[in-house]
Amino acid sequence: MFNYGSNRWKRTSLKIRAENGFFCQYCDHLHGADCVDHIVELSDVLTLPNYLKDYAYNRKNLIPCCQHAHNIKTAYMRSIRKDNADIVAKQNDPIIYYDNLPPIINLTDINTIKDLVMNKLRNK
Repeated sequence: MFNYGSNRWKRTSLKIRAENGFFCQYCDHLHGADCVDHIVELSDVLTLPNYLKDYAYNRKNLIPCCQHAHNIKTAYMRSIRKDNADIVAKQNDPIIYYDNLPPIINLTDINTIKDLVMNKLRNK
């Protein structure tokens, strides 16, 4: 199980932040990076135990950021999760046909999530 207090995570977090000059990558270097974000959140891959280690420590899935950007991203991901659940529920309705639903977002696709979050934060 993943542990944010582990020595491995502390070393990884420090290394990722150092490689990026300790600046927030979401804010385009406007703030210092005091944390490292899992672009694909671990809660979205908990049902995929074979992939958990890859997502937890994979450099492509880690981005240094400020706490403010991390909080915005986390709230945004919660809304996406809820929207996805609502869409799935509606699509599975055997009586009502919905032809104008937005697409379901793949919450385990690093590039999709990163692009969505970067656009969200830049448009704030």
